[in-house]
Amino acid sequence: MMTHYCILTPRTFLPDVLDAIRRREALYPPLISAGKLDGAAAEREIHVWNTIARDCRFAGEGTAAPRPDEPSAEEKIAVLKTSIRRYDRALAKAIEAAPDDLRRDCIDGACLHQLEQLYGDAIQPIHDIHDQRERMERLRDWYRGGRREARSA
Repeated sequence: MMTHYCILTPRTFLPDVLDAIRRREALYPPLISAGKLDGAAAEREIHVWNTIARDCRFAGEGTAAPRPDEPSAEEKIAVLKTSIRRYDRALAKAIEAAPDDLRRDCIDGACLHQLEQLYGDAIQPIHDIHDQRERMERLRDWYRGGRREARSA
């Protein structure tokens, strides 16, 4: 069997990164006001996400000039790992909310292609979260690998 690869460039991830920024900008202020989130930590996290977006925009065109407050690759990886954990929780919730048969097949480890064949549109919420999570993993791996292109089988 031949394996086909598509090259996922960091620009591929830009819409997900921009969505992450928008979500945090909308959700964090009330959490800060309620004392559930440290304002400085939230501001720093949004800053890191903005630099990830900048990296995605400039990838393939050379790198943008580093700024004095540029987060390290390790800090970028850390926020991506946190995002992946959040997708894990969202995926678990989507699976829990799925119809009984679909939930059972997900828990049993059926592949997404098989689930699409069996359940059609009912799998879409789970599939979307899975894809978003995978893109965050690939972006994390891009930073881990010295910012080379990520491959998808």
